[in-house]
Amino acid sequence: MLVERQPDLGTAITMLLTTLIILFAAGTRPAWVAGLLAVCVLFGLGAVLKDGPDNYRFKRLTAFVNPKADELRSGYQIIHSTIALGTGGVTGLGFGESREKRLGNLPAQRTDFIFAIIGEEFGLAGTCLVVVLFALLAGRGLHIAQRCHDPFAALLAIGITAMITVQALENIGVVSASIPATGVPLPFISYGGSSLVPTLVGIGILLNISQHPYRVDAKAAARKRREESGVAVRGVAGAR
Repeated sequence: MLVERQPDLGTAITMLLTTLIILFAAGTRPAWVAGLLAVCVLFGLGAVLKDGPDNYRFKRLTAFVNPKADELRSGYQIIHSTIALGTGGVTGLGFGESREKRLGNLPAQRTDFIFAIIGEEFGLAGTCLVVVLFALLAGRGLHIAQRCHDPFAALLAIGITAMITVQALENIGVVSASIPATGVPLPFISYGGSSLVPTLVGIGILLNISQHPYRVDAKAAARKRREESGVAVRGVAGAR
């Protein structure tokens, strides 16, 4: 909620979805997760519809529905982003040959809309490669969490993987005009240290968890031994 009030709705959505994924992985009932998501969606709609057309978030929503209605303002980025993706074709125009980049038509071309430049210079092949790499990263992160014996480390691995994957999906969705603009960078690729540094820290923690999958927290191990001994005692008492 504090991040949303900055205002930064895109990062708040990333944090929310990551939290819901962790809760679901931890065993929370799907009904509770769905209910929490529904409440957050209602609050999000309230934030978007507040003040009506004067709210910049409302303008982003209307630009997503019909970008040509205001093609020189709110719909400008979406229009030129899709032009860049379409211009690239299958193999692209070549490295450094992006027209939208050289002419300066696409704002935030090094940050939020870098995926459009990749599509224009490397075509469908380049964008599919980026998507496949993120899919491999997500699969590897889930595999690390699955083989980890420490519950906290496993949930931490899931959270880090979800944070990076959700952020990538948001960015690609915005660039391809699949979702309204959120202002979220593409992990590892967008220019800017404020996004790259915490993402690399998360990857470092994920690699550490991968190196020690059988390490279990001492308190968790003691709790598990107490639970197992309690079950054994109750089993003996029942047999008697």
